[in-house]
This record gives sequence, C-alpha cells and structure tokens, in this order.
Amino acid sequence: MKSMCWWNVVVSAVFTLLGISFILLSRNFPVDLGTGDPGSGFWPSMLGMILIFLSVLLLIESFFSRHIREKKIDLSSHEHKIVYIVMGVSVLFCISTYLLGFIFSSFMFTYIFMSIYGITNRKEKILTALGIVVLLYVVFTLMLNTALPLPIFLR
Repeated sequence: MKSMCWWNVVVSAVFTLLGISFILLSRNFPVDLGTGDPGSGFWPSMLGMILIFLSVLLLIESFFSRHIREKKIDLSSHEHKIVYIVMGVSVLFCISTYLLGFIFSSFMFTYIFMSIYGITNRKEKILTALGIVVLLYVVFTLMLNTALPLPIFLR
C-alpha cells in the first residue's frame, strides 16, 4: 500500500505533463488580448498554466504536510471501486453517444449513475433521467439551436 504523498507526486507529474501538452498543442492558435476576443489559443494555454500551477501546489503540499506523508491509500477499497465503475460508465457513455446518440445515452447514463449512488426507486430514476434529457434537449436544441449527436444509423 503506497502513501498518499507518493500518489500525489504521480498525480502532480501527470497533470504537469497534461498542462504542458495543453500549452504546446495550443501554441499555433492565435492569441490577441487587445481586441476583446482573446482568440482560440488563450483558454487552452490558460488551462495548461492553471494545471501546472495546481500540480506544483499539490507537490509542495505533499512534501510539507505530515498528514499526507503518513497517510496510506488502499486503491482496492469500496470507495475506489465505485470511482472505477463511474470512470468505466463515463467511457461507455462516450462510446454510446457516438453509436446510439446523445438522447438515449444521456438517459441511460443518468439512470445508471442514480443506481450506482443508491437510488432504488425505479420511477424516480426514470422520471429524473427523462427530465434531464428533456432539459438538455430544450436548452441545446431549441434555445441554442445546436444539433445533438444522432445515432450512427441515422446519420
């Protein structure tokens, strides 16, 4: 079982590399701070800098906090298993959105998440998932005039 400090160093390194990649990948996009529109390269670069800054803060805190240095992390605990399931369902949602469309995938995603987090009333899960899908449809399709991804067989 590794210490929290060790995992914080790993997370800090990964997110520092991610921040650097954001900055490097957005360097060819224009940045123009004087016109009111900062350009398409501004926000990816800013997010990259924020990621690097927060990663350095995490690294500093990890070495100076005795509580973090001494705490052990068990990655096979029940709480971590729930996080792994949620990550897997999120990946399936992305794949499902491409194959089955946004409406159906969002409904199933909401229903499954409510099940994972202990909601047992089937009627409540169905009505909540339906309400969220309708709300998303109204906001994006009707109000913002944005097309939601269709199932692959309707494209």
